[in-house]
Amino acid sequence: MRVSLAYTHLSHHAARSGYDQVVRYLADRVAVDRLEAKMPRHVPWRAWQWADRMLASEWYDIWALTIEAGAARRLIGGPETVHLLYAEDTYRHLGSLPAALRNRRARIVCTYHQPPEKLRALLPSDRRLRRLDGAVALNAEQAAFLAERIGDERVFTVPHGVDTSHFAPRNGAAPPAEPGADPVCLFVGSWLRDFDVLDEVVRLVGEREPAVRFRVLTSDERLSTLRELPNVEAVGRVDDDALLREYQSADLFLLPLTDCTANNSLLEAMACGLPLVATDVGGVRDYASVDCAALVPPRDGQAMAEAVLALCRDDGRREAMGRAARGRALELDWDRVAGRLVDVYEAVGSA
Repeated sequence: MRVSLAYTHLSHHAARSGYDQVVRYLADRVAVDRLEAKMPRHVPWRAWQWADRMLASEWYDIWALTIEAGAARRLIGGPETVHLLYAEDTYRHLGSLPAALRNRRARIVCTYHQPPEKLRALLPSDRRLRRLDGAVALNAEQAAFLAERIGDERVFTVPHGVDTSHFAPRNGAAPPAEPGADPVCLFVGSWLRDFDVLDEVVRLVGEREPAVRFRVLTSDERLSTLRELPNVEAVGRVDDDALLREYQSADLFLLPLTDCTANNSLLEAMACGLPLVATDVGGVRDYASVDCAALVPPRDGQAMAEAVLALCRDDGRREAMGRAARGRALELDWDRVAGRLVDVYEAVGSA
């Protein structure tokens, strides 16, 4: 089996974060090649600039078009599976390739990352979408949305993974809480985060338990407002080693969300043995059970603050939830996820 993968490492992800991590594990199982964005040398640069202005959107640009062109050549040239790992960014026109031109054993697989509410605006036409041989969904809600458009038999639910050898509790086990220490709540990220709820939680918890501290790692534009709160240490983005230390030194992970498919920081926190307080929205329950997470309704800052306070007061519960979180993360290790993707390739190849 030969698989061509189109992917990039997103700039806001840490070096060991992101869906592209699976490539290392796939390479141990199948012959892997990379589809990269390449500009044809004979086309003037100004022509490409003009084309980019005509095509570019928040999710697609001229570089993505060159990836699709390269994928088309692979599909025409031989029996190969082309997997677009971030399909929102790279699958627009490839579905227009006439079926008669494709090698009869060539296959197209796409993984989608965004929740249905965003996918409605990002998916290509239904005609082009139906040219997919397989769509990989990251949770059940997303799978149902895609199945309505291309059919159940071509949608495969395979979870996002996490590098559990890198993201791990200090000394390899979920540490017990230090008696008498001020609890530290960690928040990481910006995409689909509910900052209004975060602000409310921080204020409510601070009023009742001023000793509880919040560490916030997020985009620079959010920092100034958060730094005005007395119990917040807003540190912005950090390097990879510092990120791991943040996970390993926190007492619980706080994740207010507006929506969710899979979430890197949720998985990384779980892998580091952190109990969670998260919004019960989208695909959160596909990854975090009530054994390791206190799940609260969307937009309910009061309920989230109560959950934070309850966990901060219960060292034993935090420790038990942290162990459960680590155990669940081990089930989502990239090595296991890669094996399930190979199963997808085999299934579409035999169809």
